[in-house]
Amino acid sequence: MIYLTIAQSLSIIYERQKNMTKPKFIILDNSFPVKFHQEMVAYATNPNDFEVIADGDPARFGTIEALNAWLLKGRTCFTLTDAGQSRLLGLYWFGKLEMPGVNEMQYDAPLNPAKYQHTYSLRLYAPLRGTGQGREIFAEILRRYMNGSHYDNTGLWGSTQHAGTIKVSENVGMHQMTTPKIDARFRSNPMDNPRVVIGGTDGEVRAALKKYLGR
Repeated sequence: MIYLTIAQSLSIIYERQKNMTKPKFIILDNSFPVKFHQEMVAYATNPNDFEVIADGDPARFGTIEALNAWLLKGRTCFTLTDAGQSRLLGLYWFGKLEMPGVNEMQYDAPLNPAKYQHTYSLRLYAPLRGTGQGREIFAEILRRYMNGSHYDNTGLWGSTQHAGTIKVSENVGMHQMTTPKIDARFRSNPMDNPRVVIGGTDGEVRAALKKYLGR
């Protein structure tokens, strides 16, 4: 029997992702078309998808009525779909929202909410999930949001139990702000992870985006 080290296993996964044909997609800015709403409900109510369960999507998007109520919050949405715009492949959203307070989360340093005023969240579905495109997608969508009229240069934060979300967020200048933390080097079941707050100031995120995207 042959045993592989963690490094060897990760190398094999990376090579498989690198050689994989990447699914094509387009991004619809400031839009979440009605034709995708029922598909979102189906994703949110999949009892086998622990990622959406950990995110609270059964309550947020589990019915058309719940989804419509969420839309009233006025989030800025970016929809991922195929070239024919026939399938929902992902949804990213942003909006102004106060961070969880010190009575809710254990922060590593004194909290300055003025530097982290915009929340964000992201969802990827098959066939995009697990293809290694998460960093590229989030960086491009984040760039568009920060250059748009809904953003006022006051930083970003998110709350998650997902190692993948932390990994793509750290790629664009954010960091875990609370304890306990999640080791984002390894894929894990989000249901087993603590909820953490991750964020970055406007300057931190813009500098990382420029370095990653080259613009």
